[in-house]
Amino acid sequence: MPVVAASAHVAAHLGGDGVTGIFVDPLGPVHDGAALARSAAEPELRRAHGAAGLDFAKTHDWDTINADVMKLYTRVIERRARMDALYGKRWLPS
Repeated sequence: MPVVAASAHVAAHLGGDGVTGIFVDPLGPVHDGAALARSAAEPELRRAHGAAGLDFAKTHDWDTINADVMKLYTRVIERRARMDALYGKRWLPS
């Protein structure tokens, strides 16, 4: 399957922009629709992205992917705890 996803840390486990799919700005969800429309309108692009995605997936395993995701979540939790300790809840965006 070709990927249309927000370009974020976890997206690195989905391959590369323009290779396995189309990655969009995570802060600009309006672009998701255009990326989906492009993928839907271009069957050769979908096939190429899907084939590249399958090749990419064969080089990875779920244990490694899940371990990387857990490391990311652990860093986020630790950072949040440090910010809470330093500033309390004031630092949270409104």
